[in-house]
Amino acid sequence: MLALVRQAFDGRYQVESEIGRGGNARIFLARDPEGRQVALKILHPELLVSVAADRFLREIKLASRLSHPHIARLLDSGERDWLVYYVMDFMEGQTLRERLDSSRGRQTGGSGLGLAIVKGLAESQGGSLIIENRAEGGLRAEIRLPAAA
Repeated sequence: MLALVRQAFDGRYQVESEIGRGGNARIFLARDPEGRQVALKILHPELLVSVAADRFLREIKLASRLSHPHIARLLDSGERDWLVYYVMDFMEGQTLRERLDSSRGRQTGGSGLGLAIVKGLAESQGGSLIIENRAEGGLRAEIRLPAAA
């Protein structure tokens, strides 16, 4: 697959290596024409005519709407040599799976990470996340989003 991806993106992105794989797509580390590292996510070609392709295209559409300092920006998307793809900023660090696995056994059990993700998504849409301590213990979280136009 790496050779196929390198050939398809020759002249546009310098594809270095595969860095992730899921049920619907593979992610490659690449460099853009300015030499910046980017993440190139490609739908598995065998899923091109499936429900997974529709979900992948919705993912691209949703990612294009997000703008927040803690969310990778969508830089490019499209199709090259029958490969449907999108490109985002490359973020160095742990994967979500690694982060969740490392939080197992802690008292928060990953809920702190979940709240941080929800906060970032709410803020990217002009909203906020309100977290309050409850008198009986625990937390209360409320997402406030602007009214739809």
